[in-house]
Amino acid sequence: MRFLGALLVSLLWAASPLWAAPARVIAGEHAGFTRVVIQFEAPVDWQLGRDPQGYRLRIKPQAPLYDLKTVFNLISKSRLTATDTDPATGDLTLSVSCACYALPYEERPGLVVIDLRDGVAPRGSSFELPLDQMEPVQTKQDTPKPSYDWTSLPLPAAPASWPTAPDLVQQHPPPYPNASALRLSLIEDLGRGASHGLVDLVVPTQPVEAPVGANFVSGQIQIGPDPNLVTDQTAPAPLTAEGDKCVPDEALNIAVWGGLQPVAAQMGPQRQGMMGEFDTPEADAVARAIRFQLYLGFGAEAHSLIRAFAPTAPDAMLWRSLADILDAKADPSSAFAGMEHCGASAALWATLADPKATPKSPEAKAAVLRSFSALPPHLRRLLGPKLVNKVLTAGDLTLATALYQAVKRALGDESPEIVMMQAQMDRALGKPDTATVQISAFAKGPGSGSAEALVDLIEVQAPLGQRITFAQVQALEAFLLERRGGPDAPRFERALILAKAASGDFDGAFAAQNLAPDVATTLWRLLAQSSPNSAFLTHASLGPSDPAPSAAIAFAAQIAERMLRLGLSDQAGLWVAQGAQTPPDLAAHVKLAQGDAQAALDLLQSDNSATAAQLKAQAFEAMRQGKEAARIYGLLGQTEDHWRVTRQAGDWPSLASHGPAGWKEVATLLANPAPEPQAGPLAVDKALVARSAATRKAILALLDQTKVLVPLTQ
Repeated sequence: MRFLGALLVSLLWAASPLWAAPARVIAGEHAGFTRVVIQFEAPVDWQLGRDPQGYRLRIKPQAPLYDLKTVFNLISKSRLTATDTDPATGDLTLSVSCACYALPYEERPGLVVIDLRDGVAPRGSSFELPLDQMEPVQTKQDTPKPSYDWTSLPLPAAPASWPTAPDLVQQHPPPYPNASALRLSLIEDLGRGASHGLVDLVVPTQPVEAPVGANFVSGQIQIGPDPNLVTDQTAPAPLTAEGDKCVPDEALNIAVWGGLQPVAAQMGPQRQGMMGEFDTPEADAVARAIRFQLYLGFGAEAHSLIRAFAPTAPDAMLWRSLADILDAKADPSSAFAGMEHCGASAALWATLADPKATPKSPEAKAAVLRSFSALPPHLRRLLGPKLVNKVLTAGDLTLATALYQAVKRALGDESPEIVMMQAQMDRALGKPDTATVQISAFAKGPGSGSAEALVDLIEVQAPLGQRITFAQVQALEAFLLERRGGPDAPRFERALILAKAASGDFDGAFAAQNLAPDVATTLWRLLAQSSPNSAFLTHASLGPSDPAPSAAIAFAAQIAERMLRLGLSDQAGLWVAQGAQTPPDLAAHVKLAQGDAQAALDLLQSDNSATAAQLKAQAFEAMRQGKEAARIYGLLGQTEDHWRVTRQAGDWPSLASHGPAGWKEVATLLANPAPEPQAGPLAVDKALVARSAATRKAILALLDQTKVLVPLTQ
């Protein structure tokens, strides 16, 4: 099957044009792994292998251009540190700095996913080999491997023990004059086995040795039923994680519950014949009418028909759950409970019914996408925004993108929900500015959608440190009063906390953070980066034995740097001591500010960066080792600091030889004291007057070159 898949991709590649646009590379952070998604314009032949910096992705026969602008918009550099393209080969290089390994796969043709997972690569993983040690990807330019045609092999001669009676020969004529029917049958059976994962259709890499004396290729073929093989006729129905049966697909085929005619033309026929003789409901007609209402997306109308005509029908519970989902109502006794893991259509409705349910397995995700794509366009537009937002919240960008595309294929007017969905996708794809433009118009306008738009706007702008106005905070508080106790109240509460922090009200934000514990990390990031000094000192100051809040540990370095800028070296030291990974230069800076220059030098002993050199110079200066400090300043090209420290150290010979012009004369006089006069008193006095005049002239020249800052007067 892998061979057939590769062959199909190669044929598609041969028919596709040259790359018209760069392949877009995006990435997302997940628990335990970083996901990199590469979106190509067409199916590709790809290989992934190791290189000294991490991994490289190779596309054959022609490498595309890559759009790498938004790779790090949503992720840190804890695993993936850099992306680039090799100018010689066009390979996409992924530099990593973690104990992790790459697990690539093709989500669908043209969409390659690479997961950088924590831990050690599985034994024998081919992706840990350099690309030049792998089997080359076969392309249309490569020489094809010789095919294996079993029909061209000679049949073995019949052994002497076989019956040779004429009647037996007549009952079993030679099969080789025309073997096409048998060949076709075998191909169909092999294909069916491959689709069930029982047969792996690959070309052998090593020749098969036939037994001595045989003139045909040997193999093993089992004829007859296998007790461990489940055939199509006996395949079990999909099950939930608890072992319960999933709702069968035929009970959820909503696309056939309505027709292509206008709704007005269908309404009458769909409701016809609901009441039979003696005013008894006709079960089939009632079911048809209820399903038609569900097809239209009319949940309340379906509920009404169920109550009036079919409260105890076998599918009544199923219909009620569908009606609640279509009307976005809570359904505590959902007919789809636990079915989000099914590999059937029930997974879609279970995901929509339960706020906490999301598909996890590849089978369930494929079922959700398949079932959603099969819905009528109007239902995709009705249910799509909620579903896409939910999947995005769960961190599954790949599935969300596919669902989003299914919604966009359902043509129609741009409703507020559709625009909001587009904005959410833009946020997830690293385009917050585009999302902000889309949301702002709805957030300012009237209507029920303005509240959700305002929440989305805050969720985009606040984490980026963009300013939220006091008027927006007031509007959000009013919206929250209307939704207090409702299903979307937690989201509005969380948005209000973010809005208060982004508007400068950190006291109010921290006071309410218990309503949304997951917002604490964002609060501390905003506090460290953009809070007023008063709010920063109120919430970030620690006592000598106070532990730092767990949500603030990730920002300990930023908080320490800000404390240093405010002149609070002791507070900076407390945060450095509790930080998870404090940079050595920051720790040294804190020690230097605390007056421990030797400790700062010890921390920077093996650091040869320019920042470390600057701190070393300051440490030597603080330890009154001016010559060493001046030497480092000179290497850094900081001429003024070099000569300043040289003057403070009294190194007059250096100043006299190489110093600035104004200082050379003064330093020459200081470096060369007046010689003992050999003449009488008059000559001594004359020499002193001459030296005094020279000194005075040199000092005046130096003063003329010195810039003096004069304070402005009113």
